[in-house]
Amino acid sequence: MIDKTVPVAGGFFSGTLDTTMACAQMVKTAAGLAAIVVVIIIISKTLLTIFCTNMTFRLTAAMCEPVSDERVPKLLVGVADMMSFLFAAVLVSGLMFIILFGLVITCV
Repeated sequence: MIDKTVPVAGGFFSGTLDTTMACAQMVKTAAGLAAIVVVIIIISKTLLTIFCTNMTFRLTAAMCEPVSDERVPKLLVGVADMMSFLFAAVLVSGLMFIILFGLVITCV
């Protein structure tokens, strides 16, 4: 529309505006992709920590079973089961956050 209303400089201004809008879209996409990658790195670090803690509790329960009271390994296995639930909760909430972030980037 600017191209038609301003006779001489309208074409230059319209081309500059189109280029600026395309560059802004590209920057927004790159920033969104970088943010999603950062979120994935943070979530994967957290998930790795929870997984290692879970395996440590299970290994400790297996090592305590022959030499300790039967309640100690049951406690450790129960804690490991809760860590499994925590792992699932962090994984699902992280995936929902990534999906939400992708939708926000796409819609805005």
